[in-house]
Amino acid sequence: METLQSQLSTGYAPIPGIHDELMDSHGVMRPHYEFLISSLDSLGPDRLASRQQEAYRLLKENGVTYSIYGSPSGENRIWPLDLIPVVIPSDDWAPLERGLTQRAELLDLILRDLFNERSILYEKKIPADLLFRSHAFYRACHDMIPPGLKGLSYLATDISRNRDGSFVALGDRVQAPSGSGYSLENRIILSRVLPSIYRDSQVHRMATYFRTLRRNLARLMHNRKKDPLAVLLTPGPANETYFEHAYLASYLGYSLAEAEDLTVREQKLYLKTVEGFQQVDIVFRRVNDEFLDPLELRPDSLLGVPGLLQCIRAGNVIVVNPPGSAILEDRALLAYLPDLSRHFLGEDLILPNATTYWLGDPSMRAEARNRQDIVIKPTIRRRGEEGYFLSELSTSERQDLWERIESRPHAYIAQEVLAGCGCPVFLDGRYQAARGIYRTFV
Repeated sequence: METLQSQLSTGYAPIPGIHDELMDSHGVMRPHYEFLISSLDSLGPDRLASRQQEAYRLLKENGVTYSIYGSPSGENRIWPLDLIPVVIPSDDWAPLERGLTQRAELLDLILRDLFNERSILYEKKIPADLLFRSHAFYRACHDMIPPGLKGLSYLATDISRNRDGSFVALGDRVQAPSGSGYSLENRIILSRVLPSIYRDSQVHRMATYFRTLRRNLARLMHNRKKDPLAVLLTPGPANETYFEHAYLASYLGYSLAEAEDLTVREQKLYLKTVEGFQQVDIVFRRVNDEFLDPLELRPDSLLGVPGLLQCIRAGNVIVVNPPGSAILEDRALLAYLPDLSRHFLGEDLILPNATTYWLGDPSMRAEARNRQDIVIKPTIRRRGEEGYFLSELSTSERQDLWERIESRPHAYIAQEVLAGCGCPVFLDGRYQAARGIYRTFV
């Protein structure tokens, strides 16, 4: 029987031109993977395939699903979990952790500034058009962050690697970032199907993250109640990650609520229960900004609670992350983060961005037009319009694209195309290299 160890020496082929997590540029296995690979090798491909089937069975039994928007059948799909984890040693993780912590602090300062004094506009650190023409900026969310409190309670940042292995940030999710619940379930499943390997690998535990999140959210209302009532606001079962909403609510000990389960009375938010109305202190939301309050934001929304923003202004409820944080997901900000880091923190970004040009800035647009190694993306993520890689377009297609951009340049960015990174997956009974992007949570 061919072992995984021999496959690695004869059959595993890293993707050319990118950083590979498993093997270095000389085709030698990285030291921090040796224990994992030797342990998997002791199982052999057949037993590993059996464990993979066991993982699929557990995921199915636990109802770990996600739905596909736009799918003709609208079905829920079983969460795809590969058995081969990406291993990042502590020495590599420590500088990344510092970079993510710095990034979270910077984005919090930017958010509080944009919805309070807006000094970065007056000092021309960002163009006014970037803010006021952004579809992610909502004037109704002014003064949503109480004085003395941080704006952000959690943050997700997508990262990749350069060819030399250094990490680079691709973008941030702050409104309702998904994935943390799935990550926890991934760990639980792996600990059951590969118990000895998981136990002996000295993996950093994830429970600390969730305990800290819950403790910090409770502290936001420490002046009101000893034991505040928290709800997780979900769009409902039709949402693509509804499993995670229910899973996190149960894990954190929060009530899972949809908009129809909540009501506003005298500038206070209440949860409807069989015992009557119970005042809500904290809303851990998984609903995007525009849908939160049909009175002041999107009027046709059925996912939000009428009057919610006024409850926040009155100081009677805390919503995390606060309404208005959608602006931090506007990709145009990525072009200005390096300068904003020096402005707010007096230091360069530890975790750099992929080089980004906001095409609403004429000088940046002119620079981007001279490059072919870029991808054009909308500043606000839109389903079905993920990006246009110029190197893959014909001359006429590039011309048509730039004509569309010139009519609405503020709605697009250009970003350098990263080499990315590769990681091993177990597919069709053998190791293969696949491209990877990582989502991190702070």
